[in-house]
Amino acid sequence: MGLGGRPSPDPPQTLNEEEIKALIEEGVKRLEEFNANDKFWKEEIGEWFVIRERLSNGFPELVKFTEEVIKYIEGMRRWYEEHAAKELPQLIEELRKGNVTVRRGRRSLSIVVHKKYFRFMIEKTDKKSTVVKIELRKIKYISVRMPVTADKSMVLVRMGLEMTDGYKKGKYNYASMSTANKWQALLWAWTNPGWLRLRIISINLNKKGTKTELGIVTNRKSIKQLIPQIMQRLSNEELALLTWGAILGDGSLFLVKYKSSRLRIPQIRIAAKDVNKWKELERLGFKGCEKHGFLDLRYSKARRYAKMLMEIMSPRLKRLMDLLEIKKWKTLKEFLQYKTFSHLQITIHGVAFTVQIKKVDL
Repeated sequence: MGLGGRPSPDPPQTLNEEEIKALIEEGVKRLEEFNANDKFWKEEIGEWFVIRERLSNGFPELVKFTEEVIKYIEGMRRWYEEHAAKELPQLIEELRKGNVTVRRGRRSLSIVVHKKYFRFMIEKTDKKSTVVKIELRKIKYISVRMPVTADKSMVLVRMGLEMTDGYKKGKYNYASMSTANKWQALLWAWTNPGWLRLRIISINLNKKGTKTELGIVTNRKSIKQLIPQIMQRLSNEELALLTWGAILGDGSLFLVKYKSSRLRIPQIRIAAKDVNKWKELERLGFKGCEKHGFLDLRYSKARRYAKMLMEIMSPRLKRLMDLLEIKKWKTLKEFLQYKTFSHLQITIHGVAFTVQIKKVDL
């Protein structure tokens, strides 16, 4: 999940008729495209097969997990075709007639239509983006057991993931995560040994493609509220690993162009609703922006952080991220290709000139 820009702190207050009409038109358009795509489920299963083949080289526990997911999606396809698919034409017709409910959330305004087997939602977020999804109802979980691995890095990475993307589920507050990224679902499963329950929460009709969103519930209680206190007792190396989990959860990595040159400046940004909870990251050089809700790490500090991670991260975790082809991991490795440099600036005044040298360390 990355930070494409700086979100407004205030959610939209209302939707006028033109906005409702525009959102309905967008929803109908995406629904019709999805309804016409009879290859979606086949392509979804095919992507999981590709991942299973990659993981067969050293990760048998995740191969088994992937196989269970494939069986589950195959069953879901049959269920969808027999039940939910029949309601799509009815839904499109109701949208066109304007038979919708407008619901206001904390950070969004949504147009909602309830059906027997799903809830259709068009959401206008405070980031000025439009989210269209089919939330599936009456769907059962499946259980998968993950073995305990000997990788110590996974505990810290798991805490970072839980801090940014985790939530509590049920009356026992089980640590849970929902994601449309397959690599993120696999990392969450790998870092949480024991019994897991998973199900498809929704089908997200994105502009760039349709994705299923998986919800994964662990058998352990969430420690999300305790993690800021745990950070205080961690060494810098341990904190760096936890931070990497947070970046994988809700962070972004950039190589920003430096002025008009060919140079690229490394930058890391983590979304943070409450910057104060991440105060310990100042030890690593991060700076918080409470107004816009993110933490930032730039220039040589970002490169030093990347170098530290490469030195302390376990070979098996590195191998897993290579196999999953995680873009954030690839960008982090690219940071190391850009060395710290100094820029000399010379100014000449008049005939009897003086020289002023300004050193800017990036």
